[in-house]
Formats: sequence, structure tokens, C-alpha cells
Amino acid sequence: MADAFVRIVKSEIGLEASIGDAKFIGVYEHLYDTNVFGEEGFGTHYIVLTHALDLDHRPPIVSDPQHSGFRWMTQAELISSPDVHQNTRAYFL
Repeated sequence: MADAFVRIVKSEIGLEASIGDAKFIGVYEHLYDTNVFGEEGFGTHYIVLTHALDLDHRPPIVSDPQHSGFRWMTQAELISSPDVHQNTRAYFL
């Protein structure tokens, strides 16, 4: 888990940080009727272990093929934005 944290923070926001630098927020479960393969008959199930990093700046976000767009938002902007998926919004409520 510690290695995955380092890899994801580095690949998505370009920062060097360890899991010890973050505060554990909680566990979230996400269920989707569809799957990445576009096949019928099964969906997708994610278990997400959320962590928060306190940053003193907003580093450039690194684009990747998994996401359609990135931008920094305040918590209030994120909660009220119709563009933010309800599962992502749940981390900030």
C-alpha cells in the first residue's frame, strides 16, 4: 500500500510523498453497473482507501489516459460542481 501511494502521488500530481506524510481519511466502496471491457453481465467494484496531503502549493497535475481532465478546486467548488462524480464528491462531505 505504501508503494502504491508513492506511485500514484508521483504519477498524478508529480510529487514525492510517502504515506506517512498523509492523513488517512477513510474507506469508500464504489459499485458500477458497467466495466472497462464494455461487456454485459458484470460491473466494477472499487474499494478506495482515501488519504489527504497538506500542500503548501498547487503543483501541476500530470495528465494520464485514465482521466478526461484535471483541475485544482477548493472543497466548496468540488462539492457544488456538477462536473464532479458523486463518488469523488463523497470524499469531501
